[in-house]
Amino acid sequence: MKIQGITIHKNKNCNTWYTRYRINGEQHYISAKTQKECYNLLKKELTINKEKNKIYTLINWYKNWLNLFKTNVKNTTIRDYENLLKLVKDKIKNKKITEISTIELQENINNVKAERQKQKLFVFLKALFEKAKNINLIKLNPLIQIEKPTHKKKEGQALTLEEQKRLIQVAKQDKADWLLICLYQGLRKGELLAITGNDLDFKNNKININKSLNEKGNIDTTKNEYSNRLVPMFYETKELLFKYKDYKEERLFNFALTTLHRKFKELIKKANIKNDFRIHDLRHTFITNCKNMNINEHILQGWVGHRIGSEITGKIYTHTNTDAEEKEIQKFYSNSTQKKED
Repeated sequence: MKIQGITIHKNKNCNTWYTRYRINGEQHYISAKTQKECYNLLKKELTINKEKNKIYTLINWYKNWLNLFKTNVKNTTIRDYENLLKLVKDKIKNKKITEISTIELQENINNVKAERQKQKLFVFLKALFEKAKNINLIKLNPLIQIEKPTHKKKEGQALTLEEQKRLIQVAKQDKADWLLICLYQGLRKGELLAITGNDLDFKNNKININKSLNEKGNIDTTKNEYSNRLVPMFYETKELLFKYKDYKEERLFNFALTTLHRKFKELIKKANIKNDFRIHDLRHTFITNCKNMNINEHILQGWVGHRIGSEITGKIYTHTNTDAEEKEIQKFYSNSTQKKED
């Protein structure tokens, strides 16, 4: 197999594949387990070297950065990039990246009003220029001298027990199963809206969280690898979900995120709960309830799809002892409003 006249050879001594190539008189070496892998690595290296000889404007470099180095990102992430790019002045976007200065980038970031957007724009641009520096398109990253803008993240808030009782009563009156399941299971809103009948395992009392509904109303992957999980179907949740047992590939709650927010606002108003309470705070309430019950931290992290404390702990939790989890489930019931079935 060849690419641009460069041959890929098999190393008979260790059953691997390798190739050598020269750039500006300097020899480079690539080795891989398979011929195809070696070919792909060589192709990528030659493409990167070709890119080095080009002079890019910021907008053109962004497009190449996306195509070369961000091939596995979600569509929602790309949409975030595009929105951040809109915050960059046209004068800067159309300027050669070798000529963009720290001062003009600092001025651009300072002019963004929302503090969180300032922070996101800084992180985005820094990554963009850092990759350009790493492959020698520029000598220095102009963002290196800019301090990361600060942003105070809004703290999650949990409902009091009295507020939970009022909201549960209102939700039951309105037959808002979706709200009760959010509260009882601690799901993210996109995860909730993506659940189908096939995700419900009534025999083993489990819910398979493996996808999410995005803002465009499309089924997407979950937030991250830790979000794909099997969670206990708690008893009161099971009672609510049993009516959906024949849904199969149908979504249990077939409406958009905007509709979910509208319905939620109506219900918290009926329950006389403060206006700044968000639907995501139902998840925070679930976590707070579990912590107040002294649920094992690692098991709780698995339930809500958070990264387990350390890499080693994470690997252990992948094979969590079912008896240990059952013990925590029983602890959950003995301290919550959900009652075990007879």
